Amino acid sequence: EVSYAGHTYFKSAKGMIAYFPPGFPPGQPCFMADSRTLVFPGSEQKLREFWDEGMEWKPLCESRPGWSRIQNGFLSVSIDNRGNPCGRWIKDKEELVPLGPVFQHATEILFSMEASDKFVVRVITTSETEESAKIVAEQASALLTVARNALDAQMVEPAANKLFDTYRRFAQELLENARVERDGTEVRVQAESTVELPDLAEAFLGLGL
Repeated sequence: EVSYAGHTYFKSAKGMIAYFPPGFPPGQPCFMADSRTLVFPGSEQKLREFWDEGMEWKPLCESRPGWSRIQNGFLSVSIDNRGNPCGRWIKDKEELVPLGPVFQHATEILFSMEASDKFVVRVITTSETEESAKIVAEQASALLTVARNALDAQMVEPAANKLFDTYRRFAQELLENARVERDGTEVRVQAESTVELPDLAEAFLGLGL
């Protein structure tokens, strides 16, 4: 915990880095803009400069294209990917390399999870050009196909227990219902599942996911 000019922020510890967004090595700052908003500015210098200039962080989030469509999720994330920090983060992570074309061609990524009568996952990306957005949409569709095929191979074997069965049913419904749409420079991915949030939480916690 660090105090600066009447503000308080936090610096990521080495052991916690797996829970932080792409491109954040140990020691990078974050702070709570309000009771629901956690902000990762990218560097301590940038954070202090914004406060020195009297700027507010929350309006930056709210001004993002598409933010109004995800802001009511129980988890909503906005990533400024200009300069491709996400791509740099995954370059040494073999299992995430297929996301490279998405990060390379998306300047902004919005992500949310919602839970009411259905569990809904939304991803909205913005690109600089329509051609870049087309590449994002094609790669997203390809990744969904790979994920569906991988899950189909898993479904051949019976579930080891009820928790694993809940997890597989959730994943299967999400992938079956996932749709990719492109509108100009924007790509939208939406997936839904009827698995209830308490059951899903129990499965994830019980399986250590």
